[in-house]
Amino acid sequence: RLALCILTGDGCDEDETEAAELFEQAHWEGNINSTYWLGLCCKNGWGLAIDYERAVFLLNECLEAKPEAGFELGECARNGQGTPKNFERAFDHYLKAAEDGSSEAKAAIGRAFFLGEGVTESDQNAVKWFSLVVDEEPMAKTYLGKCYFHGFGVQEDQKLGISLLREAAGEGYKPARETLFDLGFEVE
Repeated sequence: RLALCILTGDGCDEDETEAAELFEQAHWEGNINSTYWLGLCCKNGWGLAIDYERAVFLLNECLEAKPEAGFELGECARNGQGTPKNFERAFDHYLKAAEDGSSEAKAAIGRAFFLGEGVTESDQNAVKWFSLVVDEEPMAKTYLGKCYFHGFGVQEDQKLGISLLREAAGEGYKPARETLFDLGFEVE
Protein backbone atom coordinates (compact mmCIF):
# COMPACT_ATOMS: atom_id res chain seq x y z
CA ARG A 1 0.00 0.00 0.00
CA LEU A 2 2.84 2.39 0.87
CA ALA A 3 4.52 1.67 -2.46
CA LEU A 4 1.33 2.57 -4.35
CA CYS A 5 1.06 5.84 -2.42
CA ILE A 6 4.68 6.63 -3.26
CA LEU A 7 4.11 5.70 -6.93
CA THR A 8 1.13 8.06 -7.24
CA GLY A 9 2.21 10.73 -4.77
CA ASP A 10 -0.88 10.11 -2.62
CA GLY A 11 -0.12 11.76 0.72
CA CYS A 12 3.64 11.84 0.10
CA ASP A 13 6.20 12.82 -2.50
CA GLU A 14 5.92 10.83 -5.73
CA ASP A 15 8.96 8.64 -6.31
CA GLU A 16 8.63 5.92 -8.97
CA THR A 17 12.07 4.45 -8.22
CA GLU A 18 11.37 4.00 -4.51
CA ALA A 19 7.93 2.58 -5.28
CA ALA A 20 9.41 0.04 -7.72
CA GLU A 21 11.97 -1.01 -5.08
CA LEU A 22 9.20 -1.53 -2.52
CA PHE A 23 7.10 -3.50 -5.02
CA GLU A 24 10.15 -5.65 -5.79
CA GLN A 25 10.77 -6.38 -2.12
CA ALA A 26 7.12 -7.24 -1.44
CA HIS A 27 6.99 -9.38 -4.59
CA TRP A 28 9.84 -11.53 -3.30
CA GLU A 29 7.97 -11.80 0.02
CA GLY A 30 5.03 -13.31 -1.88
CA ASN A 31 2.69 -10.30 -2.10
CA ILE A 32 0.66 -10.89 -5.27
CA ASN A 33 -0.57 -7.27 -5.45
CA SER A 34 3.02 -6.14 -5.50
CA THR A 35 3.78 -8.66 -8.24
CA TYR A 36 1.04 -7.01 -10.34
CA TRP A 37 2.34 -3.48 -9.68
CA LEU A 38 5.93 -4.54 -10.30
CA GLY A 39 4.77 -5.95 -13.64
CA LEU A 40 3.23 -2.57 -14.47
CA CYS A 41 6.44 -0.82 -13.43
CA CYS A 42 8.38 -3.06 -15.83
CA LYS A 43 5.83 -2.55 -18.63
CA ASN A 44 5.58 1.23 -18.28
CA GLY A 45 9.08 2.16 -17.10
CA TRP A 46 7.89 3.43 -13.73
CA GLY A 47 11.06 3.61 -11.65
CA LEU A 48 12.72 0.87 -13.71
CA ALA A 49 13.94 0.44 -17.24
CA ILE A 50 11.18 -0.91 -19.46
CA ASP A 51 11.42 -4.69 -19.54
CA TYR A 52 8.47 -6.18 -21.42
CA GLU A 53 9.60 -9.79 -21.03
CA ARG A 54 9.74 -9.47 -17.24
CA ALA A 55 6.43 -7.60 -17.25
CA VAL A 56 4.75 -10.47 -19.12
CA PHE A 57 6.30 -12.99 -16.72
CA LEU A 58 5.12 -11.08 -13.63
CA LEU A 59 1.65 -10.41 -15.00
CA ASN A 60 1.22 -14.10 -15.84
CA GLU A 61 2.38 -14.96 -12.32
CA CYS A 62 -0.43 -12.95 -10.73
CA LEU A 63 -3.16 -13.55 -13.34
CA GLU A 64 -5.29 -15.88 -11.18
CA ALA A 65 -5.47 -13.42 -8.28
CA LYS A 66 -5.47 -10.18 -10.29
CA PRO A 67 -7.84 -10.44 -13.30
CA GLU A 68 -6.84 -6.94 -14.41
CA ALA A 69 -3.48 -8.46 -15.31
CA GLY A 70 -5.33 -10.09 -18.22
CA PHE A 71 -6.02 -6.71 -19.78
CA GLU A 72 -2.33 -5.80 -19.47
CA LEU A 73 -1.27 -9.13 -20.98
CA GLY A 74 -3.72 -8.49 -23.82
CA GLU A 75 -2.10 -5.12 -24.46
CA CYS A 76 1.33 -6.78 -24.49
CA ALA A 77 0.15 -9.39 -27.02
CA ARG A 78 -1.58 -6.72 -29.12
CA ASN A 79 1.56 -4.58 -29.28
CA GLY A 80 4.20 -7.34 -29.37
CA GLN A 81 5.67 -6.27 -26.04
CA GLY A 82 7.53 -9.12 -24.35
CA THR A 83 5.65 -11.65 -26.42
CA PRO A 84 5.07 -12.05 -30.16
CA LYS A 85 2.38 -9.76 -31.58
CA ASN A 86 -0.81 -11.82 -31.68
CA PHE A 87 -4.26 -10.23 -31.91
CA GLU A 88 -6.07 -13.52 -31.27
CA ARG A 89 -4.16 -14.09 -28.04
CA ALA A 90 -4.78 -10.47 -27.06
CA PHE A 91 -8.51 -10.95 -27.62
CA ASP A 92 -8.49 -14.12 -25.49
CA HIS A 93 -6.80 -12.23 -22.64
CA TYR A 94 -9.33 -9.39 -22.92
CA LEU A 95 -12.27 -11.81 -22.95
CA LYS A 96 -11.09 -13.60 -19.80
CA ALA A 97 -10.44 -10.31 -18.02
CA ALA A 98 -13.84 -8.97 -19.12
CA GLU A 99 -15.52 -12.10 -17.75
CA ASP A 100 -13.78 -11.31 -14.46
CA GLY A 101 -15.19 -7.76 -14.53
CA SER A 102 -12.44 -5.62 -16.09
CA SER A 103 -13.97 -2.53 -17.70
CA GLU A 104 -10.69 -1.83 -19.52
CA ALA A 105 -10.87 -5.28 -21.08
CA LYS A 106 -14.48 -4.69 -22.18
CA ALA A 107 -13.40 -1.49 -23.93
CA ALA A 108 -10.50 -3.39 -25.53
CA ILE A 109 -12.91 -6.04 -26.84
CA GLY A 110 -14.93 -3.25 -28.43
CA ARG A 111 -11.74 -1.88 -30.00
CA ALA A 112 -10.87 -5.36 -31.32
CA PHE A 113 -14.28 -5.64 -33.02
CA PHE A 114 -14.02 -2.06 -34.33
CA LEU A 115 -10.58 -2.65 -35.85
CA GLY A 116 -10.96 -6.35 -36.69
CA GLU A 117 -8.04 -7.33 -34.46
CA GLY A 118 -8.20 -11.02 -33.66
CA VAL A 119 -11.91 -11.20 -34.54
CA THR A 120 -14.05 -10.40 -37.55
CA GLU A 121 -14.64 -6.67 -37.77
CA SER A 122 -18.12 -5.79 -36.52
CA ASP A 123 -19.27 -2.26 -35.78
CA GLN A 124 -22.41 -3.60 -34.07
CA ASN A 125 -20.40 -5.77 -31.68
CA ALA A 126 -17.99 -2.90 -31.08
CA VAL A 127 -20.86 -0.58 -30.13
CA LYS A 128 -22.29 -3.25 -27.82
CA TRP A 129 -19.01 -3.60 -25.90
CA PHE A 130 -18.26 0.14 -25.80
CA SER A 131 -21.76 0.83 -24.50
CA LEU A 132 -21.19 -1.51 -21.54
CA VAL A 133 -18.40 0.68 -20.13
CA VAL A 134 -18.88 4.10 -21.74
CA ASP A 135 -19.31 5.70 -18.32
CA GLU A 136 -16.14 4.09 -16.98
CA GLU A 137 -13.58 4.03 -19.75
CA PRO A 138 -12.37 6.96 -21.88
CA MET A 139 -11.26 4.49 -24.58
CA ALA A 140 -14.88 3.32 -24.88
CA LYS A 141 -16.13 6.94 -24.97
CA THR A 142 -13.66 7.76 -27.73
CA TYR A 143 -14.49 4.83 -29.97
CA LEU A 144 -18.24 5.12 -29.32
CA GLY A 145 -17.94 8.81 -30.18
CA LYS A 146 -16.34 7.84 -33.50
CA CYS A 147 -19.13 5.33 -34.10
CA TYR A 148 -21.84 7.91 -33.53
CA PHE A 149 -20.04 10.62 -35.48
CA HIS A 150 -19.65 8.42 -38.56
CA GLY A 151 -22.67 6.16 -38.13
CA PHE A 152 -20.64 2.97 -37.62
CA GLY A 153 -22.95 0.34 -36.12
CA VAL A 154 -25.44 2.99 -34.95
CA GLN A 155 -27.53 5.71 -36.51
CA GLU A 156 -25.28 8.69 -37.19
CA ASP A 157 -25.50 11.35 -34.48
CA GLN A 158 -22.61 13.75 -34.86
CA LYS A 159 -23.63 15.85 -31.85
CA LEU A 160 -23.56 12.82 -29.55
CA GLY A 161 -20.31 11.66 -31.14
CA ILE A 162 -18.59 14.99 -30.47
CA SER A 163 -20.03 15.10 -26.95
CA LEU A 164 -18.54 11.70 -26.14
CA LEU A 165 -15.19 12.67 -27.65
CA ARG A 166 -15.13 15.91 -25.67
CA GLU A 167 -15.92 14.00 -22.45
CA ALA A 168 -13.06 11.58 -23.06
CA ALA A 169 -10.72 14.44 -23.95
CA GLY A 170 -11.78 16.21 -20.76
CA GLU A 171 -10.68 13.12 -18.84
CA GLY A 172 -7.22 13.58 -20.34
CA TYR A 173 -7.50 10.77 -22.89
CA LYS A 174 -5.05 11.80 -25.62
CA PRO A 175 -6.58 9.72 -28.48
CA ALA A 176 -9.89 11.56 -27.96
CA ARG A 177 -8.11 14.91 -28.26
CA GLU A 178 -6.36 13.71 -31.43
CA THR A 179 -9.64 12.50 -32.94
CA LEU A 180 -11.33 15.85 -32.26
CA PHE A 181 -8.40 17.65 -33.86
CA ASP A 182 -8.48 15.31 -36.89
CA LEU A 183 -12.20 16.00 -37.29
CA GLY A 184 -11.49 19.75 -37.32
CA PHE A 185 -12.82 20.59 -33.87
CA GLU A 186 -11.13 22.83 -31.33
CA VAL A 187 -9.47 20.98 -28.52
CA GLU A 188 -9.46 22.70 -25.17
